[in-house]
Amino acid sequence: MAEITSYPTASPKNGDYLLGAQVGQPGDNPANPTKKFTVGSVLALGTTPLVQHVQKVITSAQLLSLNGGGSIELIGAPGAGKVIAPVSIVGFLDFNTTTYNFSDGPIIDGSSDAILTTFFNASSDEYFNIKLGGGFLEVNSALNLSTTFQTVTQGDSPLTLSILYRIVEFPS
Repeated sequence: MAEITSYPTASPKNGDYLLGAQVGQPGDNPANPTKKFTVGSVLALGTTPLVQHVQKVITSAQLLSLNGGGSIELIGAPGAGKVIAPVSIVGFLDFNTTTYNFSDGPIIDGSSDAILTTFFNASSDEYFNIKLGGGFLEVNSALNLSTTFQTVTQGDSPLTLSILYRIVEFPS
């Protein structure tokens, strides 16, 4: 085999091959056989990116279902010993024809304050950033948009939330 520095460099693609030694079982002959791996299979080993993104469209019917208390799941529960840590949440209310009449703004788990009712009850398109911090995060719990006893009986505008978040795992 030639010295590695004598080979030309290239930009790898998912289907390209790499050579490596696969760790064998005790008693295997050879002990650690040379195998080929695709670049994509090696990349897939790091399956959880540090920061993840989800964009969630919430319909007016879902927002009206918050009347009197309720919640809408934004991100599913991550699993045992893990919490969802929101990094940034930006909202867009795409005003249709009828304003909402929220008596108090809904909250997102882990946010420090309710989302201002002025954003939800606006009579035009609204973009807003949700203040994060100060809230409690629950292990293996979904991230929700929720209300407790607020009143909302009208409105027809969809809400889009763009959420950047991390999944944090703690040792048990």
